[in-house]
This record gives sequence, structure tokens and C-alpha cells, in this order.
Amino acid sequence: MLNENLKRIEKIKEEITDKYVELDRLKKEVVREMLENGTKDIELENGLHETLVYVVEKKIDYEKLQKCYEDVYILGLRPSFSKTQALNSVSVQFLNKILKDCTITTKGYRLKTKKEK
Repeated sequence: MLNENLKRIEKIKEEITDKYVELDRLKKEVVREMLENGTKDIELENGLHETLVYVVEKKIDYEKLQKCYEDVYILGLRPSFSKTQALNSVSVQFLNKILKDCTITTKGYRLKTKKEK
């Protein structure tokens, strides 16, 4: 029974990943179509609207962090990188300098669902 449950968990994780990939693809396609048509807002049912919003997002380039600052990358590892964990071994100023160097800024449109009041 345990092995069956573990296999089922893995299968569900794969299915969820597939759904998120499909969701991301569909959202990008809708954004592209809305931009091509010059549409910034689409009214859906029940007072819901899908609106294009322009976002600027900053995130860490973990490949660069690992390549250029391997010691700090290793110090910050948990299941994923943790700034708090890395701060146990390096100063705030040094870590902030590294993270600033390894930050990527992306810009673009995203869909946002809004409900009319």
C-alpha cells in the first residue's frame, strides 16, 4: 500500500506540473493575442475581467550565483536558496552585493483577474 501511495503521489506531481506548463502556455498565448488586437481588458461572466497589466519582476539568477559565488550559494542552500541561511555565514552588505549582482529584471504583460464591485 505504501509503495502504491508513493507512486500515486509522483504521478499526481507530474500531472500538476503538466497542468502548470499548459496554464503558462495558454496565459502567454492570451497575452500575445490581446496585445495583437490592442485589447487591454476582456469582460468575462459574473462581473469578472481579465486585464493586461505591465509588470517588472526581479528574481535571482541562481545559475550565475552558483557559478560566480559558489561558497555563498552552498551556504544559502536548503531545499532551495535561503537568504536567511546564507546570512548565518556572511555579512548583510556582502550578501546584498552578491544578490544585486545576480538579480535579473524581466518586464512584460501578465493577465490579472479582477472582479467588478
